[in-house]
Amino acid sequence: VATTDYYDDYDKDKTSHYAGESHYEGGYDHRPIFTATSQDFTVQVKDHITFPCDGENLGNTILMFRHLLPRGGHRLLYVGDTMLKPRLYSLKKLGNSFILSNVSKDHAGKYECRIETQRVEQLLHTLNVQYPATVKRISKEEQRVAKGSTVTLTCEAEGNPKAAISWSKLQGHLPSGAKSEEGFSLILDKVDRHAEGTYICTASNGVGPPSSTRMSVQVEYAPEIITDQVSK
Repeated sequence: VATTDYYDDYDKDKTSHYAGESHYEGGYDHRPIFTATSQDFTVQVKDHITFPCDGENLGNTILMFRHLLPRGGHRLLYVGDTMLKPRLYSLKKLGNSFILSNVSKDHAGKYECRIETQRVEQLLHTLNVQYPATVKRISKEEQRVAKGSTVTLTCEAEGNPKAAISWSKLQGHLPSGAKSEEGFSLILDKVDRHAEGTYICTASNGVGPPSSTRMSVQVEYAPEIITDQVSK
């Protein structure tokens, strides 16, 4: 829904209302500032993370917390003590910090601590979310090819960190003689009956268990007649 992805009219009204009430006493040296520093966080899915937004001279200012989306736009998550997106984020405020629980890959991006008074003060944190690799078969699940043909088996993987892909054969070694090979594609050149079998594409990135998919190759060839020479 569009209103969950952008700084919508409801958020603007909320922000303007609270920002208008924000004030602080004293001169320029006593303006509210953030004392926490920007940080880069890396967590795995389902973990939790704490974003610090500590500051000085906050007084009656209203602290806001926003998620800046990787593809543009942002979501206003907190205004003061009011949570605005409870269906999308398991988020709670503790003092001047925000704790995000049950992190998903959609939670990746930048998070902004923000104060609007006579000037805007902001602090940015970056969240990198790691999640297990998943593999998808691109080639047909089963291929029947003529003897001597070249067969290309391909799969693709998604994951963070980037997944490595390896190929193996269900029974025995690959036609090249190797037990496994790496790469998005496996090329079988000039196939014969020894190339027949089930090939396994496996993706792994060190987060969670590997993911795999299978493809089979059947080689069709003309009957071969073998004769024994009889010596006279």
